[in-house]
Amino acid sequence: MRLAKVGPEWTRTRPASHEVRTSLDGRHWREGTTGPARFVRVTVRSADDKKRAGIEELRVTRAK
Repeated sequence: MRLAKVGPEWTRTRPASHEVRTSLDGRHWREGTTGPARFVRVTVRSADDKKRAGIEELRVTRAK
């Protein structure tokens, strides 16, 4: 499938940073939220270890 967009909806505690990677085979990952992909990986980094950031929902939109 070709992706048009990957958009996380954050929990109340927003991350200090995040990274989205996509893959066709689950082994070789590339940065980006568009293009051909079968797997999506989001890495979230919290600013405070006591208040962990997280994803409430992940919206993945298929390209037409």
